Amino acid sequence: MYDSIDQLFTRAESLLAAGMHRRAARLLRDIATSPETPDSARKRAWHMIGEPQISADEKRRLEKEKDLLAAQRRQQLMDDRQRVLAYFTQGYSTTEVQSMTGRSKAFVAAWHKKWEDIQ
Repeated sequence: MYDSIDQLFTRAESLLAAGMHRRAARLLRDIATSPETPDSARKRAWHMIGEPQISADEKRRLEKEKDLLAAQRRQQLMDDRQRVLAYFTQGYSTTEVQSMTGRSKAFVAAWHKKWEDIQ
């Protein structure tokens, strides 16, 4: 019986991880109210039901923050590209540009090649 209860708990946890909170709560409620379930498993099931879940508003807020960070990273990348091209225009070498921007050797070398194509 413990194996099947453990499998049910695993299933409930995977449902929670997938965002299917209602299905997981129903499964946990079934575990908690089953007469065959030991007391320790019932307590665990009721505890899992009672844990606060992330609300839809919280999820939207987290998504907005994630999108904002992605936009900031893209903007920083564009700024770094422009800085690299400006440094090459000013006559700096690849290693100097790399040390001034903090970008990788591959990034700077790729933009150096594009800068040479432009020239």
